[in-house]
Amino acid sequence: MEELNAFRQEIKERVDMEEAVLAKVTLPRKGRMIGYAIAIILLIVCVVLIVNRPNGFLIWVLCSYVLVCFAWLLLFLPTSRKEPGFTKKKRAYKKMHLKSSIKTIAKRRKRLFAEVWIDSFLYGNVMPTIAVGVIFGISIVFAIYYGLVEDKIPLDLVIVIVVQGIALILLRVILIVFRPYARGTLAVPGAFKGKLTSARRRGRMAFVIGTMVVFIAILVTGFVLIMGMLLPGTGLDKVREFLTANGNANLYTIIIMFFVMYVIFRHFQSIMSQPLARDLSSSRVKRLKEEALQPLDQAIGKAGPQGIPPSKKEFDLLRLSYYRVAIYKFVKHDWFGLAPLYFIAPDMRYMFDDRVLELLTTAEGIGGVAGRSI
Repeated sequence: MEELNAFRQEIKERVDMEEAVLAKVTLPRKGRMIGYAIAIILLIVCVVLIVNRPNGFLIWVLCSYVLVCFAWLLLFLPTSRKEPGFTKKKRAYKKMHLKSSIKTIAKRRKRLFAEVWIDSFLYGNVMPTIAVGVIFGISIVFAIYYGLVEDKIPLDLVIVIVVQGIALILLRVILIVFRPYARGTLAVPGAFKGKLTSARRRGRMAFVIGTMVVFIAILVTGFVLIMGMLLPGTGLDKVREFLTANGNANLYTIIIMFFVMYVIFRHFQSIMSQPLARDLSSSRVKRLKEEALQPLDQAIGKAGPQGIPPSKKEFDLLRLSYYRVAIYKFVKHDWFGLAPLYFIAPDMRYMFDDRVLELLTTAEGIGGVAGRSI
């Protein structure tokens, strides 16, 4: 009973923290319309620079590639205000055990460790969808104009800019539609396998069609991932080579363009962050209550003075339901109160807890069997 009550207290504290996050991200944003007005004015300034400065368009493209590759580094700057639900809590693991915990993860928990970080990374790539759409949409339109109408840039450069721009946008659309981070990314292959098994039971033709659909989905996703994540540097090199060969890469224009572009990027990133966080936070609160807290309360009620406590297997299932949610936490980043971003990150209190790792590993990761039924 003592262990049950201690675990209930842990869940209750986490639910309170998550509800504080939900309350925060549900509040209307102050200065939203002013932010839109500033972003639109800055977009007009950028278009003026693109049209009037020598090679202004290519400087815009150059800055956009640099931004999409390195904007995440700015999230590490200590500019965030502390708020309920986002304040750092004292770590539950001891630093003296950190080295042995890392060795344990390296030897036996690599898949789980990778899954948690991949989920966080993919969620972080959803937030800039609108920003990427605006910035690279402008790149695509001007690339087609300057390449095919004005004939000022070579066709191979036009193709690189257009294809990579579409891939960067499409990648984020795919993440929004399928939300792999919400069910455990590494459970997705198992989901496809489950669908093929189901199709095989319905007959040969259904299996063939299902196989083709899965193959096309993997092919398209792989292409988008490569073009959208791994090859922006290729476009950056091509633009830089062209500017070097043709001159007119004015440093002041680059600095101004990059600063203005980042403000635009951050505004739209922040705008999209709030509804994403609201939906995910609401889901997390619901799961914590319905899958962990309520069943635990029922178990405690049955295990009263005359009752029977839950078996180890039942207790482990309750803990598993909780840890699948709690292993992630919400992190907030803003610029001294402006343009807040809400994203998920691994909760290192649990990442270095061997009992948690053992449970999640046995259950085949964050998604497990449940994550396969997509």
